[in-house]
Amino acid sequence: MAKSIGRKENLVGWYHSHPGYGCWMSGIDCSTQMLNQQYQEPWLAIIIDPVRTCSAGKVEIGAFRTYPEGYKPPESHGAGEYQTIPLSKIEDFGVHAEQYYTLDVSVFKSSLDTHMLELLWNKCVRPCAPTQLTPSSLHDSLRPLRLGTGCTRCRAARWV
Repeated sequence: MAKSIGRKENLVGWYHSHPGYGCWMSGIDCSTQMLNQQYQEPWLAIIIDPVRTCSAGKVEIGAFRTYPEGYKPPESHGAGEYQTIPLSKIEDFGVHAEQYYTLDVSVFKSSLDTHMLELLWNKCVRPCAPTQLTPSSLHDSLRPLRLGTGCTRCRAARWV
C-alpha cells in the first residue's frame, strides 16, 4: 500500500483509544482487525487508554491480533484476564475475548523524548504546575497530557 504512493515505510497496524475503560478489543475492533489481517501481514491493533495512563502514571497500552476464523483458543489464552472492565462494557468484552490474543508490549523513552518533555516542562508545565511536581516526575509519568488545562498559554498552543 505505501509503495503505491511512493513511501518506503510499511503500515503494520492501526491504533485507537479506549478512554477510561482499559485496553481490550471490542466486537468492532475484532472485525476491523480480522479484515485487515486477511490482506496484510504483519498487522496488529494498538489500543491506548489515556485516562488510565494519566491516573496511573504509566502508559496503559495493549497490542493485539485476532485468531483465524474458526480457531478455538486454549482455555487460558489471557486476553485481558486481569483487567478491570466497566459494567457498561463488560458484555462486549466477554463476547469477543475468545477472538483475539494479547502481544507483549514494552515502552521506552529516547533522549529525544526526554528533550521534548524538558521543553514542555520549561515552556508550559512549570509556570502552571503544582509545586510538588518536578521535571523527573513529569518524565516518569507522562503527565504533560493532563497538566495546564486552565492555562491560557497551553490552550493557545493547543497542548491541552
